[in-house]
Amino acid sequence: MAERLSAMVHLPASAAGGQITLSEIRVGSILQVQAWPETGGTVRRVIGELLGVDAPAIGTAAVGAGVTIAAIALGRYLVSADASDLAQKFEGALLSSDAAVSDVSHGRVIMNLEGEASASVLATSVALDLDLAAFPAGRVVQTMIHHVDVVIHRRSETRFELWVLRSFAESLAEWLLDQGEPAGMGFARP
Repeated sequence: MAERLSAMVHLPASAAGGQITLSEIRVGSILQVQAWPETGGTVRRVIGELLGVDAPAIGTAAVGAGVTIAAIALGRYLVSADASDLAQKFEGALLSSDAAVSDVSHGRVIMNLEGEASASVLATSVALDLDLAAFPAGRVVQTMIHHVDVVIHRRSETRFELWVLRSFAESLAEWLLDQGEPAGMGFARP
């Protein structure tokens, strides 16, 4: 398999010291798994068996050892894992009559937005209430930032993961860095 290069290779690393940092999370696999209307139970069972984590409810994510499962729609899951053979495992466990399994490892990037001002900076770019009471840790939403489709997963009070199409990653990172400049936001290489 071809080595994946960073989609944000042209962004200069910034000096730390601000209240917020943007970086890229490098994982072994990223999949989209889509159950058919009548096979949701089968897909949830297979997710639990293969990953050791129960499939989450729509709009939430489940996190286990080296794996994240984000339920972005009815029967649709984005899955990231440290393991690089995740697609083969799912394709071996699910028939095409059960689900569509798409390996999007080369087409998606996961960004990490972290720091005290992360919610404030993100709030400048989305029409979402990011107050912890309205958007708690574990919440997932698919939305737009600067005309770019993004899945936002709140990992903690001060940390967000942004799942974005690879071809838009650098542009989105530049946008967020501009938005976070007043907070001293910087970019950190993995």
